[in-house]
Amino acid sequence: MRAKYEEILVPRAEVLFDPEERQYITFGAFFANTMFHEVAHGKANMIQFSYFQEKGVFESDSASSTYRVNYDQIQQAMNDLSQDTLILHSDYDEVAQLVAEKRQDQSAVAGRSRPFIRIKYSGRCNLLTGPGRAWPDC
Repeated sequence: MRAKYEEILVPRAEVLFDPEERQYITFGAFFANTMFHEVAHGKANMIQFSYFQEKGVFESDSASSTYRVNYDQIQQAMNDLSQDTLILHSDYDEVAQLVAEKRQDQSAVAGRSRPFIRIKYSGRCNLLTGPGRAWPDC
């Protein structure tokens, strides 16, 4: 990762950024931003994986520790995911309800409470710790 920073970012920053702004181009900032970006992708992939599992797109074979794809379920699951994604991007109340439901399901499975989830949409922010428990806008 340091090579990307030193060989790619720094030379470009020297050309593109005002000299007064270059002080903010640090390896620590680059590393944190890159890691956050990768973690976000990992979380998004796991959400999609879980969604497809709930929709029956694949099933696990515990004997062989492998997964089998149910191809007849894929198209409908992809359509459902697209619809749900559009809803989540457009309806704050729907997002809060879905997060609360997921958190309830996850807590029941894990047998423990989860840390809060912060939801921001159109300038509004709620901190949810479970179904029916929300704090005022922050």
